[in-house]
Amino acid sequence: MNWKDFLLTFFERMGIASVWAKPLTDFLVIVTTIIIAYVFFFVSRKFITFIFQKISTRSSTKFDDYLIQNKVPERLSYIPPLFFLLAFLPPLINYPEWIVEIVTNSLEALFVVVILSIIRSFLLSVQDLLKILPNFKDKPIQSYIQVFMILLWFVGVILILSLLTGKEIGAFLTGLGALSAVLLF
Repeated sequence: MNWKDFLLTFFERMGIASVWAKPLTDFLVIVTTIIIAYVFFFVSRKFITFIFQKISTRSSTKFDDYLIQNKVPERLSYIPPLFFLLAFLPPLINYPEWIVEIVTNSLEALFVVVILSIIRSFLLSVQDLLKILPNFKDKPIQSYIQVFMILLWFVGVILILSLLTGKEIGAFLTGLGALSAVLLF
């Protein structure tokens, strides 16, 4: 007997009608999973930040200091709880398939946003490092990084919209191309 069935039988033995016991059980299981993910986030944040701090104090380079300054470890700590939620939350939802699909697609879109945020923080760290190097002082590094980030966000938005709509990227881009052709006509 799993803990979901245990809660359901517990509520039914307490005299709660089956009509109310099932949604209450589902609600408690989902809330518990989200709380566990938050604890997982908190622990992973402390652990990853601790590891980066240790590496930073032992190394002589400035790059790891810039990674910490631009919050790369904090953003990396979002990945383990998202994996946890993607693995455990959709199977726990006993509602219509479209609700499970919305939750899964939303978590995947959030994952893309987190990855883009990590890349942005990493690029800002690279920018800070290149600013202090004499060979790059007169180069427009910030402009290059901004252009690269615009391209990344464009790809990210396309990927997020593709995930949220449930369409493959190729089909989604084809649909956008057809829409733009219709609008220009």
